[in-house]
Amino acid sequence: MAYSINFLSAAVSGGFPVSIQATSSPGTIIHSGVSGANPQTQIDEVFLYANNTGNQFYPLVLEVGGTGAINRVPMMIATQDSPQLVLQGWPLNSGAMVRGYSPSGAGLMVIGGYVQRGP
Repeated sequence: MAYSINFLSAAVSGGFPVSIQATSSPGTIIHSGVSGANPQTQIDEVFLYANNTGNQFYPLVLEVGGTGAINRVPMMIATQDSPQLVLQGWPLNSGAMVRGYSPSGAGLMVIGGYVQRGP
């Protein structure tokens, strides 16, 4: 099975990171999964890295595939550290989205990453 490496759909040209501006749900869109003629066989595997630009630990909440409580993945991100892996190969299709928000303030989190799209 062949995969291609793609930028996150919300990344500005060249694959630059996405600044998380939302402070509550629904979060800032980070990536919209592949949608096409056959969404059951086309899958995006999403890899995300978070960077906290603030001066203390801050919360980050990812919303994967929806905005309900069951879709939330909460975590704490260390301050001004190296980018931290926060989502590893999560499969998405049918246009499902990954969103993110930080209740502590807009612009504190920056999300980078990539998508492996296949087949």
